[in-house]
Amino acid sequence: MVSAQDIERMAAQAEQENSLFAAKGALDTFSSSSKTQAIGREAEAGQLVKALAGGQKQGYVSPFVFVYGRSGSGKSTVVQFVCEHLPRLLAFRLVNLRRVRTVYGCACLILEELGGDPKGGQTIDSIIERIAGGIEALAAAKFFVLVLDEFDVLLHDKRGRASDFVYKLLAVQQKLREEKGCMVCVIAISNNVMAAEEMDDRVRSRIGSCPEVFFDAYQKEEVVAILKDRAARAFVQPVGDEVIEYCAEKSSQEHGDARRAIDLLRMAAEIAGAEGGKNVSKLHIDMAEERLQKDRVERALSQASYHQKVAAGALVRITYLTQDAGESWYSTSTLYRQYCMSIRKTVRPLSYRRVAELFSELESAGLAVSRTGSKGRHGYGREYKLTLPPEVVGSKCLPDWWKILVEQKKKHEERMEKYKEEANKSDMPEPMRRCMRDAEKLDKESWAAFVGL
Repeated sequence: MVSAQDIERMAAQAEQENSLFAAKGALDTFSSSSKTQAIGREAEAGQLVKALAGGQKQGYVSPFVFVYGRSGSGKSTVVQFVCEHLPRLLAFRLVNLRRVRTVYGCACLILEELGGDPKGGQTIDSIIERIAGGIEALAAAKFFVLVLDEFDVLLHDKRGRASDFVYKLLAVQQKLREEKGCMVCVIAISNNVMAAEEMDDRVRSRIGSCPEVFFDAYQKEEVVAILKDRAARAFVQPVGDEVIEYCAEKSSQEHGDARRAIDLLRMAAEIAGAEGGKNVSKLHIDMAEERLQKDRVERALSQASYHQKVAAGALVRITYLTQDAGESWYSTSTLYRQYCMSIRKTVRPLSYRRVAELFSELESAGLAVSRTGSKGRHGYGREYKLTLPPEVVGSKCLPDWWKILVEQKKKHEERMEKYKEEANKSDMPEPMRRCMRDAEKLDKESWAAFVGL
């Protein structure tokens, strides 16, 4: 039961938490850092401008531009900033496809963002026809840019035939150009650098050698600049440079994620305010990091299916069991083996392709990051690593399973330590020493099989 006094107390507590802020909205990760500049992304902005405006006067615009990079690397922010400030570009729309899960849902969402009403019962072809009409109505300058953020969502819907949908979008572009003189460019923003390769030959042929813009993870100096810009507007009292740099270091050490750094600074200020402090300290940054880690895991796994939790457990398992060897990045095939080793014997494993999609979802949830790794003559593939300590994710993911795994590793380490102690005994007979070495070798082989590498 909640009383009126409880509400008053909660309101006072919330007010206390926000006492350090002058404009808390400046630390909103959904807002741009500045209306007049894109911090730390000059080269990438230049590539986007060249792709969009380079041949516009001569009547050419690339039909597709792919933008790649990890979460929090500034892709969406910079694309939106360039579109808002590009001369002669009067119309663009940014559509975040993460709000839906199917190709049909993506088509309806695009139409909705263009001002249409996607009524139920329509075919995807009729939706695309109305998308063409919406673009024509908005493109007063005869140049329109459609930004599809989280483009990976299209590729995850295997039944929806993403390649067919993209092909039809390209047909719409051609029709508008030939019949209405309207140039249209689609910017696809993706975390997956192999996104273009996942579409069929028809689409790749029609797109041609489209421009690609790659966003690397932010460096510490760039994160510092972003935080200083935000903090100058967000707080009543200036935040010390050493605190800003410490917060940036926490973010850039592992991920170079600007959003994470901004969230970290905001939560640290809330903690400092709740304590009655006047300034944010390094200790508050540490406390905020611990809280953010727990919150992120709980949020990501609260509605997760069993298979999603096992996929997370697979990455946790291999990370935890090999962390002493300095490993951190793991291929999708390695993680699939871990998934099969972790799943209950009474449950049928999902297919390799579906589990690969689950790892992409872990990345979208902020529990993992990915990169493209070389396999030599076998080509390239995705590699993943945890963004959080395995202890944090494992204990929230599958608690009972995690306790057993910790105990197994502990027992193995105790056995290895015992072998080492016995080997240092100078009075041990040689036959016994040989037996001990054989036992140690068998133990290590058994452990390697258990780890699954």
